[in-house]
Amino acid sequence: MRIARRWLRRRRTAATVPATPPPAAPDRDALQSRVRDATFRIGDRSDPVAHSGAAFAVARDLIVTNRHVVEDADPLRLSTWDGDAFEVEVAVVAPDHDLAALRTNRALGSTVEPAQRPAQRGDLVHVAGYPLGGEFGTVKGIVVDEVEGPALGEPAQVLRIRAVVLPGYSGGPVLDDDGRLVGVVYALGRTTRLALAIPLLSLVRWLDDASLRWRGAGSDRPTTPGG
Repeated sequence: MRIARRWLRRRRTAATVPATPPPAAPDRDALQSRVRDATFRIGDRSDPVAHSGAAFAVARDLIVTNRHVVEDADPLRLSTWDGDAFEVEVAVVAPDHDLAALRTNRALGSTVEPAQRPAQRGDLVHVAGYPLGGEFGTVKGIVVDEVEGPALGEPAQVLRIRAVVLPGYSGGPVLDDDGRLVGVVYALGRTTRLALAIPLLSLVRWLDDASLRWRGAGSDRPTTPGG
């Protein structure tokens, strides 16, 4: 009886407390549209399918992709998901990372924003790009771990992601469940078949070293742990 009374008191107390509405679920259609508008197909204008990858805007005139996507493509051509094409110039290529930054004199309407924390093991992520040089697409993945990069062609840490990533995703953004950037895809593990990505903090440090400014710099700027 005592237990039943305690339960009843809890029920009465709960009835007097206004219910807190659950947090609104992210608008997946809006997220997909925003990411799509900020992610581009990139390739050699003379052979866009054979030399195709992805790139994404981090400022109105600044685009990030992989070094290996642009180093053999000349001249470069960017195209939007709906086929609008324009030319860009390589602003700077990373000496160590598989990263490159491109400039355009065309104002870009959307950008990818940085996440406020690094990706962690078990996180759900989304990889965006143009698989096989075709239409825009995203694939879901799970962060497996973060490992030392030198054996995988990178000087710093590398994210490993369980996701079905095809050619054409190279240089594309890896996004958290809110559509914010946590990494840049650059390769596929030969034995593990896991997608490999350069973490956000490596990208931020490189942009700083190259004196390139992310639109989100300032209050929205991602920081290194403890800094």
